Amino acid sequence: MGEIPKRPRRSAIDYAHVNSQLETGLTIRGAWKLYANTAANPYAYNTFNHLVRRWRGNEADSAVEIPDTFAASEEFWSERLSPTSKLLAVEGNAPSLTVKHGNLRLWDRVTGANTFTPAGSKPQAIVFMGWGGTISIEAMRWCAHYEVAVFVIDWHHDLLSFIHPGPAQEAAMIRAQLAADPLTVAKALVVKKFEHMRAARGLTIEEAAKFIADVRRVDTIADIMRVEGRAGGPYWDRYQCELRPRGRSSAPYEPFTSRRGASPNSGPRNATHPVNALLNLAYEIASGRLGVLLAAAGFATAIGFLHVDKKSRHSLVWDVIEILRPIIDKRVFTWIAENRFSKSDFIQLKDPNTKAGIIRIAPSLRRVFASETALPQSDLIEAVEFMRGLILRS
Repeated sequence: MGEIPKRPRRSAIDYAHVNSQLETGLTIRGAWKLYANTAANPYAYNTFNHLVRRWRGNEADSAVEIPDTFAASEEFWSERLSPTSKLLAVEGNAPSLTVKHGNLRLWDRVTGANTFTPAGSKPQAIVFMGWGGTISIEAMRWCAHYEVAVFVIDWHHDLLSFIHPGPAQEAAMIRAQLAADPLTVAKALVVKKFEHMRAARGLTIEEAAKFIADVRRVDTIADIMRVEGRAGGPYWDRYQCELRPRGRSSAPYEPFTSRRGASPNSGPRNATHPVNALLNLAYEIASGRLGVLLAAAGFATAIGFLHVDKKSRHSLVWDVIEILRPIIDKRVFTWIAENRFSKSDFIQLKDPNTKAGIIRIAPSLRRVFASETALPQSDLIEAVEFMRGLILRS
């Protein structure tokens, strides 16, 4: 079993010493220069400034440390954050979700406090994407009652947990899941996926018809997945693109040409290109929202058909994601084409298997991307109802 990923660390700040410097008339930038000249791994100026001001304002514990916020990227993308988005993504070490005077209160260090009343407009989903945070029991009840999905994604964009309204699992639905024929369900899922690939113009009419016919002829789930893999060739060829540079900088990365990684051990989930990292995040956001809807509808999310049983995996969620992937892909590539990027928008982690390194997305870009590319709730509900009907008919 691999190690739990650790938070990126910077050299500790002696807040009391910095405070004494400021009281003698030194500026925060001057204090930062003195700190940076002696620290082995110093914080960037913007982060240092933020932490010192928080400490002096007694807003947070002085021991709190957060990753470098990649100042240039943060400054650009934070202006796009909107507290009225249907999907709210929160970052940082100490966001909180609480209830005060009957209203839901969401706080994080970037946007401050946002309050949602029972009678007012509410987000459809809230996703925690940072290293820490708190959710009160009252907030869990509030979100369940008003059908606000809450879920957590870790640093590697993996779904950790979600909160759903109402009692989990319904005996009749679970029995129907267990009685359904896996091959029949898997075929129907992949056929629907190919139809969506055709609708998104990722496959031609002729290509989609051929792959659908191939799926209907095979007799095993392994063969279905082989057909699905073959369809990915022409599909991803049509989605090759280049990240347009922001400002006067050159193109931040090589053109996107494949969902494959740069080495045998770095597949799509261990992205070595920013586009793959953005796609992975979009899939995880959709999976969290789907998990809430499926659990609320009485499904056992661990029991899948196309995806085999695996400890701690919501296999049914990933089954349903398959039919939504073409819709998600189209939204992501449209969004990429409408925006510009810089090198500071992405975090490159060390990877012994490839010179490229594993890509992660800078915090504010993650939040903006998650909010602006989120699927409409109607698409998710339609997918859940499709799965319900498929299971009950098979």
